[in-house]
Amino acid sequence: MRSQGGWTGVKALRESGDYQKGDERILGEGSFVEKALREAEERFERRHRLRVKGYDLERVAKRVSELIGISPEEVLQPGRVRGRLRLNARNLLCFWATAEIGMKQSQLAGTFGLTQPAISIAVKKGEDLTREHSYSLEE
Repeated sequence: MRSQGGWTGVKALRESGDYQKGDERILGEGSFVEKALREAEERFERRHRLRVKGYDLERVAKRVSELIGISPEEVLQPGRVRGRLRLNARNLLCFWATAEIGMKQSQLAGTFGLTQPAISIAVKKGEDLTREHSYSLEE
C-alpha cells in the first residue's frame, strides 16, 4: 500500500482500472514484485529438481572434490581449514549447499564446527569462485 501512495493512491489506481501485482512481503511496484516472485519460484524449482536428482551435502562434496582435486572426505572435514585447495573446496561447498540445495548456514556451521558468520564468508567466497572459474554443480 505504501508503494502505491497510501489509500489515496490505491483508490486512484482502482478507479483507473490499473491493477498491479502485490505481495505484502515485498515492497515495490507491480513489475518489481512480479520479478521477485518469479525469481523465487525459479530458485524453488531448481532446488527441488536437484533434490530429486539426489543432490545432498555428500553429493555436492563429491562434485567439489572432482573440481578441486581433493577427496570428498577432505572437503567435509570439520574444523578450521589450512591450505588453499581445501579452503576453496570448503567455500565452494558452502555456497552450493546454501544457494543450490537450500541448506541453512546454521546447519553448515554445526556440521563444520564453525560459526554462522564464518559460513557466511565462505558462501560469499564460494560464489566468487563459481563466477571466476565458471564452475557448475551439475556435471
